[in-house]
This record gives sequence, structure tokens and C-alpha cells, in this order.
Amino acid sequence: MTTTADASAKTTPSRVAETAEDPVRRDDESASSVRKPGRRVQAIVSLVVALHLFALLTAVTSSGSGKYTSPYTAVKLNEPFRPYLEVLFLRNGYRFFAPNPGPNFVAWFRVTYDDGRVRWVEFPRRQDFATPLAYTRMLSVANMGAYTYPHPQDPDKGSIRPATQICLQSFARRIARDAGKNADAWEVRDAKGGERDTGGEVKTSDGGGRVVSVEAYRVAHLYIMPDQIREGWDYTDLRLYQPMYLGAFSADGSPIDPDATRYCETPIMVCDMICHDIAPELMKVPPAEQTPQRLAAELERLGIPEPVRRLVQQNPQLISTASAEVSETLLHLLELVHEES
Repeated sequence: MTTTADASAKTTPSRVAETAEDPVRRDDESASSVRKPGRRVQAIVSLVVALHLFALLTAVTSSGSGKYTSPYTAVKLNEPFRPYLEVLFLRNGYRFFAPNPGPNFVAWFRVTYDDGRVRWVEFPRRQDFATPLAYTRMLSVANMGAYTYPHPQDPDKGSIRPATQICLQSFARRIARDAGKNADAWEVRDAKGGERDTGGEVKTSDGGGRVVSVEAYRVAHLYIMPDQIREGWDYTDLRLYQPMYLGAFSADGSPIDPDATRYCETPIMVCDMICHDIAPELMKVPPAEQTPQRLAAELERLGIPEPVRRLVQQNPQLISTASAEVSETLLHLLELVHEES
């Protein structure tokens, strides 16, 4: 007489084999064992997704410009979602090509050490990011520190919004911290990329590497237009850059010169950069080592922004002209290069 246990023992191996041979059946059984969310959870998730998509819709429809204003209803509907969109960097301009795109903003910082040395920081730089998406995201961060509006009394100045001030102070603290850590990396590299002793020029963070000020500049980088491309312009042409001084900050982010925001003339700013920051360092290089490769390495070491770096590399005579006595000559020459480049 066959018992129930014997029957189970006899049928179990065949069922296991059948399940193993039928992966579809096994997947169906696994899926059926997963507990589905209840209707309340589904409704909440659906509502969150719908609100997210609606917030994006209000961001698209409420994005206007001085020439093309947004509908009043769209602007009002967007107001409750604005903090959410700004935190996630989803409130970007959606009318880039209607009819022409607006400028992107980058940030230039001039870091001054207690021994008089100067280094520039450009943020963001495309070569510092592996993917275009990461670079674009960092452009959004730089734009957060670029929000200004015209000064009500002085048209040559601008006013900084409170959120922009907080962002700039955070930038200053971060850059001062990184610059202090990297103060011992001021070795000069030769044309082959090797390091050499600079006779006491190498500074450490414990000896002359303390950051005393960080000057912030908002730089509008205009898009190059088709007619400018036909005229031979490059995307780093200085005529496409419009700098604005936003003030100086201490290493802890405290403002040094509040309410000092002003627009800058690009030739004058570049002239000061060459005279005071680039030329004194390059003059220390022995004449026998003044090669194009060495010039590029020195400009990279100083962190010179890309458009100025390219200008100096293409016109090295600007360095030999740069001095306090002939700054006017340099300014005139720079304006000529600026017009002919």
C-alpha cells in the first residue's frame, strides 16, 4: 500500500525537474509571490509623478525673456513649484532657441596668497569633467552665483541677490580651502613635464600658502553666431566675454568690499591680468627655457582662464610688453589684438 509520504517523495523530483526545465513558469511563480502595492500607495505615487510633470510644464511655459514675456497664468502657477525646481536645478531656461540663445555664465576667481602670489580659478572648465552632462550641471551651479540685477541708482553697477551672496560666499570658502591645500604644488615644470628645483619658489601651506582674499567675477560667455563664425571668430574670442566684478571675500567667506559690484571692460581687465599676474611669473623663466610648451605649462599652473590663455599663447609679445611703465602701450596693443582676433 502506497502512503501519502511515498507519493510525495515520488512526485517531488519530477516537479523540481519540471520547474527547472520551465523558466517561464518559475518566473511566473516568483512574480506572483511579490506583494503588489495597495491602491493608496499607487495613488500617492501617481500623484507625485503628476505633480512633478506639472511642475516641469509650468517651468517651460513661465520661462520668458525681456522681449518675449510669459503668460500671467503660467507665472502664477509656477510660483508654488519654484523652490522645488530650483533645488533640483530643473528651472533652467527653456527658450534657448527662441529666437536666439542667451549667454552662459562662468565664474572667474582671483586667489591672493599672503606672500603676494596670485592664482586664478575658472569654474567650470570643460576639461575637468569626463562627460558633457556633468559639465552642463556645473554650469547651472555657476549660474546660481550669477544672478544680479541693475543697480537702481548707478547703471554701471549691479546688485546681488541674497541667494547669490550666499552662493558666492560658499564658493570663496571652497576655493580658499582647495587653494590652501594646493599651495605646495607650485613647482615649475619644464617643457618635458618634469619638476625642477625653483630656488625657494616652492611654497607649502605651512609657509606662505595662506589665502588672504578671493575676488569673484561673473563672466557672461555669449554664443558665437553664424556670421561671426564666417568672420573667423573662435568660441574663446574675448569679444564673446563680458566680465562683472562681484566683490572680494576672505578665506572664511566674509565679504571684504560689500556693494562693490561693477561691470568691467574686457581689455582693461585682461591688461591688468597680464601686467600683474602673468608677466611677473613668466619673467622668472630663464630665456633658454621660454618655449611655447613652457609658456602653456606656466599659464596652466597659474590657472589663467582659457580665453586669456589662448590670447597670450597666440600673442606672446604681450608678455614682453607688460610692465607698470608701459601698461598704456599694452592696453593699446591688446585692444588691437582684441579687434583683429
